Amino acid sequence: MLRKLLQYILDRFIYLRYKDSIILGNRSFSWCDIPVPESYPQQSQTHPSIIYLKQGWNGATHWLGTTPYPKAQVKYENPCIYYADVQNNSVPTQFIPIKNNPILEWPGGDCFNSDIELYFEDNVLYSIIREYDNKTLSKKLKVQYSTDGQFWSTPRLFFETTDPKQELLSPSIIRYNDKLRLYCLNGDAGISKRGHCTGIHILEGDNLKRSVFKEVATGSFLNKDEVRIEPWHCCLFEYRQKLYMLFCGRDHKQKTFRSPMETYLAVSEDYQNFSIYEKPIVAHIKTYRPSAYIDGDRLHLYFSVVGYVDNFHEDRRIGYTCLNMKELLQLLQ
Repeated sequence: MLRKLLQYILDRFIYLRYKDSIILGNRSFSWCDIPVPESYPQQSQTHPSIIYLKQGWNGATHWLGTTPYPKAQVKYENPCIYYADVQNNSVPTQFIPIKNNPILEWPGGDCFNSDIELYFEDNVLYSIIREYDNKTLSKKLKVQYSTDGQFWSTPRLFFETTDPKQELLSPSIIRYNDKLRLYCLNGDAGISKRGHCTGIHILEGDNLKRSVFKEVATGSFLNKDEVRIEPWHCCLFEYRQKLYMLFCGRDHKQKTFRSPMETYLAVSEDYQNFSIYEKPIVAHIKTYRPSAYIDGDRLHLYFSVVGYVDNFHEDRRIGYTCLNMKELLQLLQ
């Protein structure tokens, strides 16, 4: 309890000190209301994956996946689904849980679920999850699907590896040249203050319901050694014929005892290799995997924060901010 109290005091001090400058350009932000399952010991939300469907689907314009992580206990780190229906171009910060969260239970033993990624296509909502086995070092990518957002299929394995160089961190999916393409990060940038991102593994498949995915390429961060920023968990979006990656990363140039994980942007023109913008979009506080979507020129960003920034009984939170993409790119140059 004493350690938790001291951590809370430190987190609150840093949060209150930098509150007005957390978002690049001193933009405002809001905290989201996303209830964990009733059986969980405390509120703790992380690793968002947001889907925006402008015309609506099964009564909702926004669908959100998370993996709650109260007290950093893996038995609770299971995929949960939420929805919201908003009109008149407003954006939700309050989400409603589906009837039966989580949609996949803890695998037990030395295994755990993590890194949810939502994808929508042909009137079907998909949930991708990474299952990790601490004993065998096996990494599995599994997918579930739903035609109404409420009831979900049994999980299907579509990729597996025991290669220690393949961590399959934070899988992020796009459609590319009539294929489904999945980008996964590797390395230990979030485990150790001296950790590094060792690259990007790119997988492809035809169909999430039936295909086995195969590795087709590896990608890199072209200026990583120059900016000394190590990516950890990411999401993807497209804007003006370029592929952008939002990620939490560690800046090795920062000589602080906390060595915070901040949120950055990278860009790719060849859809394989990325260049990192050196300025963080979300700074000063410890962040985790973000998620975003583009609507016109507006970037709707859901960012996740680790720490007791605003509540002694909530060790992880998800926030929201909106940025103009044109202005953001000018600020980052």
